[in-house]
Amino acid sequence: EGLLESFADGQAFAFVHDKVQEASLALIPYDMIDEFKFRVSYILMTRLDPKERDEHMFDIVNGLNSRLDLLPTGQDSILCCKLAQKAGEKAQLAGSFVLSATYFKLTIRLLPEDHWETSLESSVILYAQAAASELSLGNFHQMRLYCNEILSQEDCPMSQKAIAYNAMIDCYLIEEVDQKIVI
Repeated sequence: EGLLESFADGQAFAFVHDKVQEASLALIPYDMIDEFKFRVSYILMTRLDPKERDEHMFDIVNGLNSRLDLLPTGQDSILCCKLAQKAGEKAQLAGSFVLSATYFKLTIRLLPEDHWETSLESSVILYAQAAASELSLGNFHQMRLYCNEILSQEDCPMSQKAIAYNAMIDCYLIEEVDQKIVI
């Protein structure tokens, strides 16, 4: 009693203070915290309307990422994938490349196995976004892996492969500058 406050006509609740929230979480056994975070995030992902889901995107994706093994396949997995990519895009726009790289990697893990056949263009965009984040972090090896994945797609038009080639050129230019600075 008195630990939660109600708003939105009793449809939503919040802890009255951060310390109350911390104390409540401390009651959950340590080995169950990740599952708890996942379950709360899953409920938010599936029950919030799209606008509210976007407002809480980072919290939802982070919570789901704590136990992806519990994520059901099908529409929920697709929704999680889209949300993670959107979080990556938002983080990338904000210049938070560590977060964007993490979210894009998560998105790639969630893709269906046949994504290159069923969603070639969106797969190229995702891999290019992931490559750009890794390039910004100086993770050239990982960036090349993403680019090579695009380039290895036989059905991929040259106009889309050009995105990967441009990223590879940028990478080589940066590495060359780095080597000149060291010398």
